[in-house]
Amino acid sequence: MKRGRKPRGFDTHKVDKELDELEKHGKLYLGPSMADLPLPISMSILLKLPTKRLLVCRCVCKTWRNIISDPQFAKLHFSKAEAFPLVRSLSPTHISRNLYLVEPPEHSSGFDLRDCCDCYGHSSSEHHFHMKLETKLKIPLRNAELVMNSEGDANVSSNSKGGVKRKRCIKLRPKEHKLNLVNSCNGFLCLSEPSHNDPVVVCNPITGEFITLPVVTPADESFGKSFSDCGLGFSRKTNQYKVIRMFDQREWFYDRICDPITGRETSSLRVAEIHTLGTESWKRIGCAPSSSFDDKLESPSYLNGALHWLLVDHNISEYIASFNFDKEIFRPVPPPPLRRGMISWETMRNMSLGVLRHKLCICQHDSVDFKIRIWVMKKYGVQESWRKVFRIDTTTEESRWLRGVYEPISYLRSGAILFFHRLANAVVYYNAKREFSSLKFLKVRGVKSKYEAIAYTPSFISLHNAVMGDNLAMMNVTSRKSMKRGRKPRGFNTHKVGKEMDEFRNWQKQYLGPSIADLPRPISFNILLRLPTKRLLVCRCVCKTWRNIISDPQFAKLHFSTAEAFPLVRTLSPTHISRNLYLVEPPEHNSGFDQREYCDCNGHTKRHFHMKLETKLKIPLRNEELAMNSEGDANVSRNSKGGVKRKRCIKLRAKDHKLNLVNSCNGFLCLSEPSRNDPVVVCNPITGEFINLPVPTQADESTKSDCGFGFNPKTNQYVVIRMFDQQEKVCGRVREPITGRELFSRRVAEIHTLGTESWKRIGCAPSSTYGYKLEFPSYLNGALHWLLMDYNISEYIASFNFDKDIFQPVPSPPLRRGMFSWPPLRPGMISWETMKNMSLGVLRDMLCICDHNSDDFEIDIWVMEKYGVQETWTRVFCINATTEGSRWLRGVYEPISCLRSGAVLFFHRLANAVVYYNAKKPSCYLKFLKVRGVKSKYEAIAHTPSFITLNDAVMGDNLVTLSITSR
Repeated sequence: MKRGRKPRGFDTHKVDKELDELEKHGKLYLGPSMADLPLPISMSILLKLPTKRLLVCRCVCKTWRNIISDPQFAKLHFSKAEAFPLVRSLSPTHISRNLYLVEPPEHSSGFDLRDCCDCYGHSSSEHHFHMKLETKLKIPLRNAELVMNSEGDANVSSNSKGGVKRKRCIKLRPKEHKLNLVNSCNGFLCLSEPSHNDPVVVCNPITGEFITLPVVTPADESFGKSFSDCGLGFSRKTNQYKVIRMFDQREWFYDRICDPITGRETSSLRVAEIHTLGTESWKRIGCAPSSSFDDKLESPSYLNGALHWLLVDHNISEYIASFNFDKEIFRPVPPPPLRRGMISWETMRNMSLGVLRHKLCICQHDSVDFKIRIWVMKKYGVQESWRKVFRIDTTTEESRWLRGVYEPISYLRSGAILFFHRLANAVVYYNAKREFSSLKFLKVRGVKSKYEAIAYTPSFISLHNAVMGDNLAMMNVTSRKSMKRGRKPRGFNTHKVGKEMDEFRNWQKQYLGPSIADLPRPISFNILLRLPTKRLLVCRCVCKTWRNIISDPQFAKLHFSTAEAFPLVRTLSPTHISRNLYLVEPPEHNSGFDQREYCDCNGHTKRHFHMKLETKLKIPLRNEELAMNSEGDANVSRNSKGGVKRKRCIKLRAKDHKLNLVNSCNGFLCLSEPSRNDPVVVCNPITGEFINLPVPTQADESTKSDCGFGFNPKTNQYVVIRMFDQQEKVCGRVREPITGRELFSRRVAEIHTLGTESWKRIGCAPSSTYGYKLEFPSYLNGALHWLLMDYNISEYIASFNFDKDIFQPVPSPPLRRGMFSWPPLRPGMISWETMKNMSLGVLRDMLCICDHNSDDFEIDIWVMEKYGVQETWTRVFCINATTEGSRWLRGVYEPISCLRSGAVLFFHRLANAVVYYNAKKPSCYLKFLKVRGVKSKYEAIAHTPSFITLNDAVMGDNLVTLSITSR
């Protein structure tokens, strides 16, 4: 690929424009905000918030208010919502309009557990459980106009100056303004007046909207039973909400009629009428169920298009009544098999009805064995489907028992069951996942009066969208005026929101959820930067948008600045040529390690640690054209029909195609040919790009070369260095640049700057007295470093400075070894035995020496904290080199990386394993990591992954960059 070539689908103009805007606002840019998100993603995030947070978000900005007020959002939110306790205090002297939605700890900080103190100040063994009333809602006053106008005028008085003074407190009478909570249906509440229990209001406390119901038919007040039974439900057939009211009519019946639930003949005057929201009148539907002793229908609960009650009466079998809103008829519901035959009055008094997880349930409190039995109808309407799902001990932690009815409220996804106990004046919490869990009675902190609680599922569905009717007059809790249908709140941009919602609905049928492709570019940058290398390589192949982001130079630089060095592994088979490299990211980054147990021949359990070779990369062949053309033609044969058959396997010679790994620098690898170790290729295995180096100067074939790869920060150029024995003979002695000794050395050095076409001779190179190779090439701070393997020398760390193009010695650490050797060594000198167990590397951008002491089986790691200053050498780790089985392995431990998690990685060539050590646990043993399923040896070097392309990193107009997957 010539310089300037872009991948397919790369929109240069679009990307440059976005980057210019990002740089233009860079000084003011504090990070992506929620307002930058597209509508589908904003909806997905808001759907995960609890109700309290959504109520706050609705007041933040118009954008969020419009999203939360959108019917589509409201429906999605309600489909995932759970029922929670809706609490209101019952003060005999005050009228409370405030409701509190209590979301338990699994959803918010709804519950609080504190130790209580007795009157002497001592901490008691008992616990008080409290509810935090945080999510505050409001219900309307019964006579809002009377309060704001008539009684408001009565609260005006004259002040001392003759002016008008309005009192801040308005006196209200409970008889006229108190409203009772009847039941909840699909997020709407039905409220009734207290004297006769006639339904007067349907409201949504979340949105603050309410509808005042028409005036009801007067009931007969001449007898004791002067109250009504009522409830709110929904007809799924007509999509209409209906309110039902049962009362005693004033007309007399002289004929006996049949009760629709029990079937008994009675002379009851009780009839029913319904009101459909959106209409202006009530409709009489016939006879209503009644009790022999004029008891009220208890526990109104809506489920499956019907409203259900408990018919409290003496000695009856059909005690669950229901009203079907589709057919507008009363029906009995088959009860659970309580095994007591006909239900007695004592049993009926301790029963309650409710809905748990969209199933009808009966909660029976047995006063004989102090147990609560919860029965659930698995299949609605089928008596055989009743199941006893819970049997709960009602005694508390203090072995107390409270009589009374436990009204079921909710069965949460977390496994908690919530009840309401009216006599105890508390919501009851029970953890169904714990077998021996006890009941917890939740009080309201700071409230001495009693309170009530009903099951309520929060909903943001507006009454405007739920109720049909053109002349519907709707009020708001915080407003004095009614809102006609079609009126929008202030600041509501109808055109803008309507356009967005039209676009949203056009593709909603195909919409399966928000996609990351919908995110703005800065947010995509942020997310992709947090992914490990393996995931980024996968994301690069998903779509053009992600490929362009990951290929962007700005993204590549940001990614490399936060990347860590990991082991880059390659197998060393004597018969196969492996082009595959594997980047091993340890468990702190992905599932890079695997620990398994195995049994030895004696039956003892031991452990094997393995590496998972998941992130697969490739390096180029040495002679790619030879492999694809010359040898490819040799692999052609004739088949039985006389045609040409090409073999799928191409035979390659190790002598021609094998490449060695030299070292890594800024995410790029230097590769050399195996015979003389001459550098031939520089590549980036992440991007798959590589550059072929020019043919070097002919060297003496009897010796091998030393080479390495580095970066010149002064000129921003990458440089390859090669040290070799020249063919010309040397007549005089030359000074060796590291040790300063005068030798008859023919070893010289030459460098090649990437982007140029030739090598440049720079003079004499460091060499060993006995011709040993320079080991462990490591790049740091604009210089390449080696260990100079030789006998009895003090300057054994050699470096080449790419700025000045000179060799320099690096001061060595005070190892203090060899003082007892014979003959004695001068201070600072290192013996050959010590040199054989040392290695050089870079840990956290600091030069380090790893010294394996074979005398005390310890590994000392020395780090140069300030580069070039000998006094800053510090021994940071002293590691016990024995394994869990008290084994010791001799050889060199080559440092690879010191991760942010505190783990230190080495490579042990004799053990054929990467070594893992947890530096945060001093007593931790070394863990030798094998490769599962690979029997051959392998090598590993330190490599920091980089997505920076060679086109962006190397300067030169005539640079030819090749791809590993291309010919």
